[in-house]
Amino acid sequence: MLTSLYKPMKKNGTSMYVFPSVAEDKNFENTNDNYKMSISHFVLVNFPKQNLALNFEDTFDQNGGSIPPIKFKDALVESLRNYVANHETVIRNSKINNNTYYYDTFEKSTTTEKIFWKWAKKLKLIEFELANPAQDYNGSDTKYNNPTTSPNHYKQYLWKEKTSPIYDVINVVDTVSGTTIPAVLPVPTLGTQFYEIQFSTSTNYVPDDYILLSIEGIDPIPNYSLTQSSLKIVGIKTTTLTNDTVIVEVDAALVGTGSFGVITDLEAYNKYFPSAVT
Repeated sequence: MLTSLYKPMKKNGTSMYVFPSVAEDKNFENTNDNYKMSISHFVLVNFPKQNLALNFEDTFDQNGGSIPPIKFKDALVESLRNYVANHETVIRNSKINNNTYYYDTFEKSTTTEKIFWKWAKKLKLIEFELANPAQDYNGSDTKYNNPTTSPNHYKQYLWKEKTSPIYDVINVVDTVSGTTIPAVLPVPTLGTQFYEIQFSTSTNYVPDDYILLSIEGIDPIPNYSLTQSSLKIVGIKTTTLTNDTVIVEVDAALVGTGSFGVITDLEAYNKYFPSAVT
């Protein structure tokens, strides 16, 4: 039930990948006059240049004897095939008994989109946050109007892509104090140390997020760009407002806060995963 191999990503331009169910449904359409299908969902993903790999090995279970591709683009395509296309194929071909398939291929709502977004979220290609059905989407389904009084109601939530606002920095401290989330911070990555960055408002940052800070040369892998540094958030805390302070990993060579320049000139932007311009 394995799917065919996917072609590598093109060096330039757009690479298009189609999941196995599309071919199956189109073939069925060609042999049945009463069956029509149309491809209604497309996802366009723009990947920045990379010189750091996503952690495929620790994100998904795999054969211990497998040899993962060295290049990021090849590993990404292989992961897409292994954990999305093959997943979909297994579900569609599973049987309850000799005559009955587990999955009804005539269902209008397919599993493919759910599998894809779960894969993308696991790899931190995208992050989600709760949406407000009344404000974020016009005419949203009333099923998201969850009653608050019934303990037997299974709540349904509407999600949206995590917003990436720009936060103004008001303070940087080269020590960590007070209560943090998590309560026990991880051991700093080799070659790094922890600094606190406080913002002027509450943030939606969580541990393991990455931020771009508008100053160059303070990240553990320096020279992200001529104007930015890429920093990993290892913890958050509340100094004045909710989650207004983050604990980040910076280059271990930094002494004091002088390398940050004029603190009030700094701005932070959210990003999903570590990357650096090659």
